[in-house]
Amino acid sequence: WSEWSENVTLTISNVPPVQNNPYLNSTSINNYTSDNLTLWNQSTWDLDEDNLKQIINWYIDGGSITVLNLPFEGGSNSTFAQDYSSYNNNVFTLGGDPTWNATSGHDGFGAYGFDGDDYLVVDDHASLDLSEQLTVEAWIYISGACNSYARIVSKEQLDGNNIDDSFLLALDDSCNDVSFTVYNSTREAITTLSEGDILLQDTWYHVIGTYDNEVGAKLYVNGNLVDSDVGTGNIQISDVDLVIGAQANLINNQFNGVIDDVRMYIGALSLGQVNLLYEDGWSIHSSLTEADENWQSEITVNDGELDSESLMSNSIIINALPNNAPYVTTVVMNSTDVNNYTNGSLQVSWDFNDDDGGSQIDYETKW
Repeated sequence: WSEWSENVTLTISNVPPVQNNPYLNSTSINNYTSDNLTLWNQSTWDLDEDNLKQIINWYIDGGSITVLNLPFEGGSNSTFAQDYSSYNNNVFTLGGDPTWNATSGHDGFGAYGFDGDDYLVVDDHASLDLSEQLTVEAWIYISGACNSYARIVSKEQLDGNNIDDSFLLALDDSCNDVSFTVYNSTREAITTLSEGDILLQDTWYHVIGTYDNEVGAKLYVNGNLVDSDVGTGNIQISDVDLVIGAQANLINNQFNGVIDDVRMYIGALSLGQVNLLYEDGWSIHSSLTEADENWQSEITVNDGELDSESLMSNSIIINALPNNAPYVTTVVMNSTDVNNYTNGSLQVSWDFNDDDGGSQIDYETKW
């Protein structure tokens, strides 16, 4: 035995994490339209003791509320980034040389770095052509030289006529502010822009743009509404690809820095929901729910390389608030004559209150 030896290399394969079904509940046990919904991860474990990230996707009546959910976590690489919505809008084209870093990102679980000539492409798909309402979300970290009007997420191309433009979330000319623009079906630009050089280099920011075809566009930074622009009309449908870090022509307005957690939602999210996304992303604000809707959430656990099995939570059916009786306060009686003489008429007024938000439609007075 002393004369025999051999080198042996052992490779220990990474084991994917495991979880139990997550649990969804509401602020109250009644699941009212006034309740927020919160998702709870019941139990998660990993034999390799890796750091774990929970990737969340929400569903109403079985349909995903996102058409694009790109967390850029483990599994992303130089050729692919997975979409965790139900629409499979994966990234297959990475131009230039965007760098995926497993420990980068606003949460330290992975993000892509761009050096001013890189981009990610999501191929055009009907699911990305939202016509009435939309929300675009990203975390950004600006660094290096500024490329004026650098795109964060866009579905448009620079042609001067807005012919094939839908929306763009971008920086301004000095890369110190952020803007969100939507083009309606008449090619009118509805534009929002932060002011005051609010963006600093080497700092993470949460940015969201929303559009409602009956209201207009709104822009949020770190959970705060920073600008809005009144506008109407459906969003112009664009045949170009959705691009992260550049325009669809891939040669203009390219981003310099890091981009993380890109999402696109069906609907214009409320301020309350924007705040919850900025805080942790584990809750749905009551402003998004309506009576009789069936809400669920799906969690996929990632260990920096591999995904767990994706598991769905329990369902919550949203209930309408009970109709409570209205009530009257501050009843005031006076006379049309300041001295209350017999030649004056008596009259009464009151304050009407209804906790359900109803309006006074009739009343009865007793003298």
